[in-house]
Amino acid sequence: MNYCPKHNNHHHCHRSFIPGAHLLHSFLHDSYEWYRKWHHYRFRPQLHLLIFISTLLIAIGLILQALQPSNIPARAATSILQEFPFQGRLTNADGTVISNGSYDVVFKLYNVVDEVTADWTESHTAGNQITTTNGIFNTMLGSITSLGSIDFNTDTWYLGITVGADAEMTPRIRLGAAPYAFNSEQVGGKQETSFALLAGRSGGQTVIGGTAVTDDLSLQTTSGVGTTGADMHFKVGNNGATEAMTILNSGNVGIGTTAPSELLHLLSSAVGKPVLRIENTNADGNPGFIHFVKDSASPLATDLLGQISFYGDDSVGTQNRFATIFARSADVTDGSEDGSIHFKHLVAGTDTEVMTLVGGNVGIGTTNIEAWASSHRALQIGGQTSIMSNTSEGAGSAVYFTQGGYYDGAWKYRNTASDEATRFYMTNGTFAVSTAPAGDPDAALTWSDRLFINNTGAVGIGTATPTASTMVTINDNQGDNSAGLLNIIASNASDWAFRSSNGTQVFQAYTNSSSNFQGTGQFTDGSSKELKKDFEQVGSSELIDKLKLLTFQEWTYNADEDAIERHFGPFAEDFNTIFGLGNSKGISAGDMAGLSLAIIKEQQAQIEDLQERIKIQEEKTK
Repeated sequence: MNYCPKHNNHHHCHRSFIPGAHLLHSFLHDSYEWYRKWHHYRFRPQLHLLIFISTLLIAIGLILQALQPSNIPARAATSILQEFPFQGRLTNADGTVISNGSYDVVFKLYNVVDEVTADWTESHTAGNQITTTNGIFNTMLGSITSLGSIDFNTDTWYLGITVGADAEMTPRIRLGAAPYAFNSEQVGGKQETSFALLAGRSGGQTVIGGTAVTDDLSLQTTSGVGTTGADMHFKVGNNGATEAMTILNSGNVGIGTTAPSELLHLLSSAVGKPVLRIENTNADGNPGFIHFVKDSASPLATDLLGQISFYGDDSVGTQNRFATIFARSADVTDGSEDGSIHFKHLVAGTDTEVMTLVGGNVGIGTTNIEAWASSHRALQIGGQTSIMSNTSEGAGSAVYFTQGGYYDGAWKYRNTASDEATRFYMTNGTFAVSTAPAGDPDAALTWSDRLFINNTGAVGIGTATPTASTMVTINDNQGDNSAGLLNIIASNASDWAFRSSNGTQVFQAYTNSSSNFQGTGQFTDGSSKELKKDFEQVGSSELIDKLKLLTFQEWTYNADEDAIERHFGPFAEDFNTIFGLGNSKGISAGDMAGLSLAIIKEQQAQIEDLQERIKIQEEKTK
């Protein structure tokens, strides 16, 4: 389309740009005399139309060929010339072509058709003048002044042209597009609003992987994974001032850090941050989960399954692992799998396991958890102490506090050096204290009840079968005082008071300065026949003969270190040997009283017999 506005004495004609046509026209005009002659013939409009149609057909053919399937992948141009061609024809006011030569021409772009101030100006002056041949000129707009500041993503750009000292030609030319360029705002038939813009879009934008639910969305950096590969950065805030997330080429993801040291690294300098929140808003009772998974083709009973570590700096800035919680598989046998949880923390600079949970049992201060019976659960404290209870909540459940022993279905000595064992336990309303002599590790252990209180209140010492409620039954289980000696210690270390049920004191015992046991009130030996059995008659004369064998001496008790009190009497060893009574450590007051009475009775009988003989003898001598 031609328009030739008249201005001053020149008639300037210029042609709107039709892709390809001006190039062919220029080539033919400059190269062939016959074309120039034909160009001035009266049939030149028809000639131009023929050239345009030919050019259009050639372009359509090339485009159709380009649209044919190809195995060659499409590639974006590495560099596009940021200029566009423009062709025009200058004539004088009378319509004659201006003389061949060079002219000053200024091109301007306006965003508004009648705008006064241009948004872009390019001056073809001095060494960059426009050269005409038969009035025709060709130039590349943008070759002198960059078009980078012009946003061609709008259709309201107008071109103004000024030749020499003339005023700008009117009207201004509105820039258009070649027909096939109409598709430039679409990709695959989709409007540009269907695609994400790297420079951003007003109101935000969404990136979708594909049209099918199984279509993936892939984001890929320009380099492959490796130490020199490219990283991926996600920025937010004012023009991307804050890097919210970074994915390194190694695969490490950082939130709040651009240099993540682990697969997931969260960093914040804010108080109480960072916080990892896992929230479930479902109406059911199911929470959120964190799963640590050890997926091994060859699982072992010692596999580390997961670990949570707590790090901090010490006084010199060295980062230390202050505490750890981790889990292991304890038994990987199908159907009888066992796991364990371990708690460790630094104790005086040493990483120390302070609590272990394995097999349903808990160890505090020890990792050597015994194989307790499945019917029980135990808490082991340190190397020897444990608390064990039945898993059952029914009748017969018991709690055991044990030192030196454990229960795996039978009581055994702890897996340590040979040692004695002690326990106290509560079951069915009773309380008991038991002991066991030294035994080898894991050897069978037999308990002896030393103190037993049943559910009626009866107390047994040395027996688990006290005879009656409110009665203390003492059994030293020895038969003598060489072992199992019952020691009773008074609260003030010298006095004991024995009282009746109404609180009346009936006897008080105390030790004097020589550690001798004394009492106030009467102490009576039980001597009823109802309390005795296995009766046997003893001859009184034999007792006198045996009494003659006893040794009587004066002596002082060993406990009387200052020899304050002297005593006189026989020795228990002789008394037990001669009379077969008591034991070798003491002489019963009852035995002494019985022996004395029997001897007195025998002596009284002998005295009476002697008196009778004397009386008879006196009568004979009268």
